[in-house]
Amino acid sequence: MDNKLQKMLLLSVLLLHQFTRSTAFLIPRDPDCTNSDNETIEPSEKCSSMLHFQRNLGKYRNFFANLLQEENEQFAAELQELYNLVSSALVEHDYNEMQRQFFYSVWLVERTKDLEDYLDMKGFRTI
Repeated sequence: MDNKLQKMLLLSVLLLHQFTRSTAFLIPRDPDCTNSDNETIEPSEKCSSMLHFQRNLGKYRNFFANLLQEENEQFAAELQELYNLVSSALVEHDYNEMQRQFFYSVWLVERTKDLEDYLDMKGFRTI
């Protein structure tokens, strides 16, 4: 999975949080996507971006916090939402909820015009 798609997936997770209370918007749990301590087992392509997200939550949180300090008017609401979702995922112990947040962030980036380009320009790919 390319890095650009991983970034989009992370950001859409952040938007899913508001939809989790709706029974019409349920994300089924994938039993193949578990965080294994066995480093000899390679995660599937589908799960690798989720595991990357879990391992780098602190970096993502700092990244969005720094962008919020710049007070960007164009993406202020989206950046605040992304920061809130990553912060929530950082302390989340429920894997299903973390997965919902992940897909929500991807959705947010995909639906927000020019947000992906803005994040890339700010160095999102280096996380």
